[in-house]
Amino acid sequence: MAKSNGQFESGDKRLRHRGRPHFLSDPDNVKLIAEAFAAGATRDQMCELADVKDPGTITRWRKDPRVKAEVRKILNDRIMRISAKTDSVIEQRLQNAAEMTIDDLIKIRKEFGGSALGREQIDEDSMLTDAMEALEKNPNLLEDMRALLTKAKQQEDAAEDAVIVPDDASALAEE
Repeated sequence: MAKSNGQFESGDKRLRHRGRPHFLSDPDNVKLIAEAFAAGATRDQMCELADVKDPGTITRWRKDPRVKAEVRKILNDRIMRISAKTDSVIEQRLQNAAEMTIDDLIKIRKEFGGSALGREQIDEDSMLTDAMEALEKNPNLLEDMRALLTKAKQQEDAAEDAVIVPDDASALAEE
């Protein structure tokens, strides 16, 4: 509201919109913050990245709906890539099902068979929120996941090079 002397009160809407635009009004900045958050960057690292002095600003930005939506998209894409890689490894191993033990085949059947089709789908938002909280609590989680995937790939490559003769191959041949 304007005062009689021509000055503006601090609550006047016209004053709040003056100056430079909000950092998150630029979609590229939203993506930058979301990618850093999803990668497990600390608040101090994100302050440096965005040239911000107050870590509290980063905390507020991480709660911003635009940032949350972008983080969900990034994490969902990551989950889809990891699932696709995992499914591919399982499918490759099942190419040689006759060489697998009965126990391994039963475990795979239980996990991915008919019973899996009847399960209720996990709420995506809940899963993504859990993933975001896990990344916030453990910034090294992403690197740990990458290390696990690398180790699994190395084991897969080693298994392909080895000749496997399961104990119960004859049981599979009889079926």
